[in-house]
Amino acid sequence: MRLIKNQIFVFITLLCISPIINAQNVDEIIDKHIKAHGGVEAWENIESMKVSGRFTAFSIEEDFFAIKTKEGQYYSELNLGKHKVLEAFNCNTGWTIDPWQEILYPRELKKAEINVFYQKAEFFTPFYKYKERGFEVQLLDNEDVDGIEMIVLELTRNNGKEEKWYLDPETYLEYKCESNWVDFAYPVPAETYFDDFRTVNGVVLPFFIERTFWQRDRILQIENIEFNINVDESIFEMPKSDHMKWLSFMV
Repeated sequence: MRLIKNQIFVFITLLCISPIINAQNVDEIIDKHIKAHGGVEAWENIESMKVSGRFTAFSIEEDFFAIKTKEGQYYSELNLGKHKVLEAFNCNTGWTIDPWQEILYPRELKKAEINVFYQKAEFFTPFYKYKERGFEVQLLDNEDVDGIEMIVLELTRNNGKEEKWYLDPETYLEYKCESNWVDFAYPVPAETYFDDFRTVNGVVLPFFIERTFWQRDRILQIENIEFNINVDESIFEMPKSDHMKWLSFMV
């Protein structure tokens, strides 16, 4: 009977301390991950950035640029095939002009798209100050990806959406992410791969990002990154369509 009681005590004790051990491991891993990107102090000095390069979609490569702010705002201009697409996000909602959907005027983002823009607007990693933003992170068992036993973190955003992040155990930089994405505004699962990490002004960012979903393949090859640029806040506001501009005299 005493042996059974001792076993029960040990089992209950392990149940109580395992979350603590897991939390310590998570914090240690994330600390190394942030340091691998240049460290908190370096990123604290950055308020905005402009990313430019080449974006490939539907086998057509065109110019791309995006503007991000520390607050979570995002604006980009890119091409999906032969169609130019404009996107903007103001931390909570946003708009797009996407001729692929046969809508030639600005429209508000749909609910499924909002989660995608939270991901697009990430300054450099969702683990940066994740607790302050109400995110939760759980350490999962290691998984083999391309012959490498990866560290696996499950991130739950404050909107309830989950993502799996795979970190390289040697560099602690991101290698792969599994998340919810959209294809023509409809929810789809996606895999994103990160490569060609470079140091710019003391911080480290991937210069090659490839995203796959269904049979789609999107490749972003970054050529230049500028920090602390002047940002015109009006780019995040949804512009009026030509018809609405014509009717503005009625306001």
